[in-house]
Amino acid sequence: MWKDSETEIDYLNFGHLTNLLTNLIDNDKLLPATIGVYGDWGSGKSSLIKMAIRNLNDQNDQEKIVTLNFNGWMFEGYEDAKTVLLESILDTIEKNATLTSKGKQVLKGLFRSVDKLKLMSKGIKYSVDLINTGGIGIIVDQVASKFKEITGEDIPESQIEKTVNSIREELNLTELREDLKLFQENFAELLEDSKIDKLVIFIDELDRCSPDTIIETLEAMRLFVFTGNTIFIIGADERHISYSVERKFSEIKGNQIDIGKEYLEKLVQYPIKIPQLDSNEVEFYVFCLLLEDTFDIGKSMSIFDTINKKRRNNILDFTLSNAISEFSEEDYYNVLSGIYSTAQQLAGLLAVGLNGNPRQCKRFLNSMRMREIMAKSYGIELNRNVLTKIMLVEYFKPAAYEQITILAGKSSNGIVNEFSFLENGVGKEDENALMTFFQDDWSEKWLKINPSLNDKDLRGYLFFTRDSLRNPVKLSSLNLSKDAQKTLQMLTSGGSATLEAAVKSKDQLSLFDRVEISKILSSDIKINNGKYNFSQFKSFFIWVTSNIDILDETIFFLNSLDGEKINIGAGPVIFQYLLESHPDNRVIKIIQSWRNKNGELDKAIEKSEVK
Repeated sequence: MWKDSETEIDYLNFGHLTNLLTNLIDNDKLLPATIGVYGDWGSGKSSLIKMAIRNLNDQNDQEKIVTLNFNGWMFEGYEDAKTVLLESILDTIEKNATLTSKGKQVLKGLFRSVDKLKLMSKGIKYSVDLINTGGIGIIVDQVASKFKEITGEDIPESQIEKTVNSIREELNLTELREDLKLFQENFAELLEDSKIDKLVIFIDELDRCSPDTIIETLEAMRLFVFTGNTIFIIGADERHISYSVERKFSEIKGNQIDIGKEYLEKLVQYPIKIPQLDSNEVEFYVFCLLLEDTFDIGKSMSIFDTINKKRRNNILDFTLSNAISEFSEEDYYNVLSGIYSTAQQLAGLLAVGLNGNPRQCKRFLNSMRMREIMAKSYGIELNRNVLTKIMLVEYFKPAAYEQITILAGKSSNGIVNEFSFLENGVGKEDENALMTFFQDDWSEKWLKINPSLNDKDLRGYLFFTRDSLRNPVKLSSLNLSKDAQKTLQMLTSGGSATLEAAVKSKDQLSLFDRVEISKILSSDIKINNGKYNFSQFKSFFIWVTSNIDILDETIFFLNSLDGEKINIGAGPVIFQYLLESHPDNRVIKIIQSWRNKNGELDKAIEKSEVK
């Protein structure tokens, strides 16, 4: 099994990106600086930054480099992100520097400024109180509540008046604004006094935060961005950050302004974008993970270091198969070859289906290992290559997977005879229940993967993967990308304009995302008074029929609907599809079966034809 956390071991071929980030941090001429490490969720942003900081510390033993890892997501809902970040930076300096008495005074003043911001953030949440009293009333209430919690008694009246006056002095807005103007100047003075050569602040998990927390964090950063030898590194999906900015400044009109993009460009001077892993890189990554899981840490790292050295020395011509062949004299060579075989089998289809996302690849492998462990508890040894081949269908062709499960269940020996025709051309095509699912390029590649399934008892493999049948929406094991989540939200909003926008966005999504959305929409259709919810049916039908290239995977969901339960309001929607120049014959057959079962729907479609 593999932990879902960052690492300093470069399984992802990030050497060039790590060196770039290290050089940007190390270049004194660029300071102060803000660097953006952009990539999808789970693409390896935190690992890249961790490797760069390690390199920096290894290369610069003469400089005093202080680093802070700040995770705003941890504080969300508990503290104001802006003040937590400011306090964390000041705390880090205090812990890592020997300050003069003057420096200590400056630090104390900076903490005092942050405290004022805290008080303001407490009061500003209550607009009426803020208008009437400057936010003081609610803060006094909190002080009184805390006093009673500690002492068990109400705060004396005389003390309340003193508290009000004290807070009013602290929240003098004119003074506060002046205080913030001096913040950068005082902070630069503090850095100089601390003798810290570089202060590196890594803002992690920002794209997991709410838009409000993201904006608060960015606003706090602005106080430091052009101050001293500070380097901010933001690890995030830039689309999420841009969306938060656009939401914050939604009142700004004009189609010519991309406010999210412009805001980021002004804040982040040096963007680094993590590319999607290709099939060779996925192969190497999966191989390294399996290597780590198979051998002890000493042996696996020794093999990895040898292979990685060859890769780094000849990055353009490196092949994993050639590197492994050099271990042919070792007694573990067969085990190594088996690991490579599994990695090779998975690489191409995971690279396409999961967009080469490292975290999702790791979750796929963790799911594989959990199933092997469960099987072993019953004394069943699953062939890993058969298991992963079945899992690929489960993840990327869920309808085909369910049909395979049905066929294996009907077979006395667990052998699905339909694979004989698909793999070897044996049998009759028109009688093959799997034929409709395996007619695209993905299927052609999958069918060529060893081993063949036409003679395999699949019952054990399907038994330990059957959890996916009970849980059709597998978001807990493989999350949709953020773009796919946005598309799903538009599809379920019920509006015609958002439905149209969702369909237009389909080309930006991966095959996995589009199939998974179809699956979610299918499972979410509710029945009201014996009929499918019209809005949900409409979204599902239009989405499935618009994604013609994945119809092999999604036709099953369409076919599973009961024609009698389709609302007559769907008549015009169905008719509109039939008007298309090349409607798919399989969909036409399904529609005809619905019309045969549902006379009212048939008439509704006929009415649309007359119009």
